[in-house]
Amino acid sequence: MRFGKVNKDLSNTDVVVHGGKFYAVAETHAAQEFDILTLDAIGEWDINGAWDRPFTAHPKKAPVTGELVIFGMQAFKPFIELGVVSADGEKLLHKVDLNLSRCSLVHDVGITERYNVIMDFPLTIDLNRLLTGGPLIKYDKQDYARIGVMPRYGNTESIRWFDVAPNCTFHILNCFEDGNDVVVRACRSLNSILPGPEMWEDKFDWFSSKFRFGHGDDAASEDDDVSVFARCYEWRLNLETGEVKERNLTGKTEASMDFPIIHPAFTGLPNRFGYTQTVDSEASSAAGMPKFGGLAKLYFQEPATNVYIIDAKKFSSEPVAKITLPCRVPYGFHGAFMPMSLPVPPM
Repeated sequence: MRFGKVNKDLSNTDVVVHGGKFYAVAETHAAQEFDILTLDAIGEWDINGAWDRPFTAHPKKAPVTGELVIFGMQAFKPFIELGVVSADGEKLLHKVDLNLSRCSLVHDVGITERYNVIMDFPLTIDLNRLLTGGPLIKYDKQDYARIGVMPRYGNTESIRWFDVAPNCTFHILNCFEDGNDVVVRACRSLNSILPGPEMWEDKFDWFSSKFRFGHGDDAASEDDDVSVFARCYEWRLNLETGEVKERNLTGKTEASMDFPIIHPAFTGLPNRFGYTQTVDSEASSAAGMPKFGGLAKLYFQEPATNVYIIDAKKFSSEPVAKITLPCRVPYGFHGAFMPMSLPVPPM
C-alpha cells in the first residue's frame, strides 16, 4: 500500500486464450500477454487502452458470438465493472459499472446465451475497515447474499437481483438457461477460507478444524457455519416469478470439491458432465492447509449422490511425455486447455 496499491502486480491465477493470443491473469492486476512457445512476457492487455482496471481470473467466452465477458474489481468505487470484448480481442464493446454498495470479493463470473451472472456474496474488501483496525478481507455470514442476472449488454437498472442464503462461492462450474430459469452451478461453502485465522489464532489449529471431516456434511444446513468444505450447488433463478430454488447437487459426500471445470464448448449452455478437484480431508487437517488428493466427475443427469472420486495417483494411462524443466514452476492455481497449431519440425 506504500506504493498506492492494495495488491502486488500478479498474473498467477489462470491462463486464457482469446483472439488467438494467450494471457496469464489474476483479478488484482491487468492481463499479461505471453508467448505460448517461449513463455516470454509480451506486455499488458488493456484492450487497446479501453480497459483501465484489473482483469478477472475467470473470463467467459459467450456461446455463438465468441465475445469475452470480463469484469474488474477494485477496493474503491466503482467496485466492479463488467465488460464485453469482441471475439477478435481488439475492441471493448460494452462496459458498465455494476453500482455495488460494497466491494464483494468476486472471483468468477457466469454467462448464459443471453445473460451475465454476477455473484454478490458477503466476503468483502474494505479499506476503511482496515484503516480502523479491522481486517481488509472479511466474511460476514449475517450479511446479505444475492445473484444478479443482466442482459449481455445491459446497464445497472437492467440487473435482476435474487436473494439467496448467505454463502461463500469462489468458482462457478456453469450457468445456462432452462425455460424461464437461469441455472447457476458452483462450488459453495458456508464459510470462507479467506482471510484465514486472526493474528492471535494458531494457524495450524484454525485450518485443521475447518478441514476436518464432519463439518458441513449437509451444505443446505446453516448449523455448521465454521465449515470451509465446498459442495457442488445449484441455484435456479426464475426470471418470471422471481422465485429461487437452491439445492446441493452432491449429497453428503465426504469430499470437499473446488476448482471446477467443464468442456469449454458448453460454457453458458446445458451440460451433462463437470469435473472438480477434491480435498483430502485427513491430509488437510494434518497439514493445516488445503491438500487436494483426487478428482471428481459429476453426472448432472443422474441422481444427486452419483459422484465418482478418482485417485489422481492411480490413473491407468501412461504419460504422453516426460520433460525435465530448467527451473521450478511457482505454485499456481488454474490451468486450461489451449488450442494451438505448432510448427512442424523438418524431416
